[in-house]
Amino acid sequence: MVASFPKDKNFQASPNFRGIIIEYLRDNLNDPEGMEIIEWSEPERYKSGNGAINLKFRAKTPLGGKRVDIWRFWLQGGKVIDAFPLEDLHLNYEMDGELAVVRKWKRQAREKELRGEAEPGLQRPQAGLADQQEK
Repeated sequence: MVASFPKDKNFQASPNFRGIIIEYLRDNLNDPEGMEIIEWSEPERYKSGNGAINLKFRAKTPLGGKRVDIWRFWLQGGKVIDAFPLEDLHLNYEMDGELAVVRKWKRQAREKELRGEAEPGLQRPQAGLADQQEK
């Protein structure tokens, strides 16, 4: 099953949201004709007015192999306004390193912003090794 965040149960997505996302993928994948859709999540709507949906799909990598990914698509006004691999929200320092943690922090902050939950003055994560070496 595709992971999802809490959603507004009353939200009815535009009937064309799948078409909008497929068009986005056609414009951005290496080989859009080779893409295989595996599963869609339920559409979600947040107090910001933005909608989100997760898509699990198989597509070619730049080197020609196939890979299964789960991506999160944010929509507003009939357009994709943001899209990223869902794994970006679940990176950790021990497994993925310091740069991945910064990427995770930025992605989580962007998620809050898109949901309309951004807190003023978000603080950067504690300085890591690279920041300490610069001093």
